[in-house]
Amino acid sequence: GYYKIKNYLKCDYLIANTEDIKNYICKQGWDPEKVVHIPNFVNENNNSRINNSKKEKIILCLGRFHSNKGIDIIIRAMTKLPNFRLWIVGSGNLKNSYLNLIKKLGIVEKVKIFKWTDNISQYLNIGEILVCPSRHEPFGNIVVDGWAHKIPIVVSDIGGPSEMIKNKINGIKFQSENIDQLVKSIKTISRDKKLKKELTQNGYKEFKKKFSKDIVINKYIKFFKEISRKCVV
Repeated sequence: GYYKIKNYLKCDYLIANTEDIKNYICKQGWDPEKVVHIPNFVNENNNSRINNSKKEKIILCLGRFHSNKGIDIIIRAMTKLPNFRLWIVGSGNLKNSYLNLIKKLGIVEKVKIFKWTDNISQYLNIGEILVCPSRHEPFGNIVVDGWAHKIPIVVSDIGGPSEMIKNKINGIKFQSENIDQLVKSIKTISRDKKLKKELTQNGYKEFKKKFSKDIVINKYIKFFKEISRKCVV
């Protein structure tokens, strides 16, 4: 994240998981030769599936129940998406706040909240669209998870997700907090099957090229070999 550099003054090298964070570190005066960008990796699809007996069109939102994640934004958007259901997977202190909002908006029958699990494949494999409505998101692992599971993604235009998503190429971006744009993006993917296929195919290619476990681990090994040579006296 975008933390204070003074916390790392005893470090010789820093690893940033996005190019933007790397640039931020350099702008704080860190030697560009001693900071490297290596992204996070996510696991492959394990092909598990949770039961969706009603065959509903499911919008997924996964993450911590924190204001930064913007989960309230997609909850509010559900009042304008009559043909969808929302499944939220996560945990945190804001759960009761979300439940109260869902009740206030009269959409109790449209929204389900599930406790976080490490096996997110079971949800990603049955979802229609994955939404990342964050207000603040340095990286956004869930975007890469979505790519790995070939589910189309809609993200707010902030931080890591905005850096990774090329609009209408490997996902769709909407203006942060703009509920109407979010609704429009979801409807666009739902009705345009050709676009949906392109988004998922391009996203999966991006995952395999840059964010698979083997790719990222090899980058770490290469980095550690390079700095070990420099540290030899």
